[in-house]
Amino acid sequence: TTNWTAGRAGTTLSFNGTDEYLAVSGFTGIAGTAPRTCSAWVKTAATGADQIILSWGTAATGQKWMFRVQPAGQLAVGAWGGYCVGSTVIGDNQWHHVAAVLTNDGSPSVNEILLYVDGKLQATSASNTQAINTLLTDTLYIGVANNNGTIQNFFGGLIENVQIYNRALTADQIKDLAK
Repeated sequence: TTNWTAGRAGTTLSFNGTDEYLAVSGFTGIAGTAPRTCSAWVKTAATGADQIILSWGTAATGQKWMFRVQPAGQLAVGAWGGYCVGSTVIGDNQWHHVAAVLTNDGSPSVNEILLYVDGKLQATSASNTQAINTLLTDTLYIGVANNNGTIQNFFGGLIENVQIYNRALTADQIKDLAK
């Protein structure tokens, strides 16, 4: 369960970082190598641990999609076995628009994910070239990851206006979302 509170533009979901999350029944995410864009407005502090904004898929190599905040506060996406991380710290207790874009080039991998903070493309680094092939066996989670029955990496802070697209948005489209 989560709490509603005053947010950036109306009401928003507030997560305590220890046991609150939202399971979105009826939507399992975007499968396989399909293109996708995830975005949200977030406000959090760096905690020294991964904090999940959105996650779906199976906890197996390349089969999980985890849109998150890194322990040091940067935006990242993990695919179980590899991740891509941005350069800007968003864990500064200020509102930030965050987005991740995956284009299906036939063999998408974590090093090809584009990350945006406040409408600006980030310089990124990747842990490796882990292939992405998301397997849909569970539901979409906001504020946590369900890793084969273990609920972990709780988000502490505010998440607002979550959007998931089954296509790769352009830089201009991301910029418009960040207004």
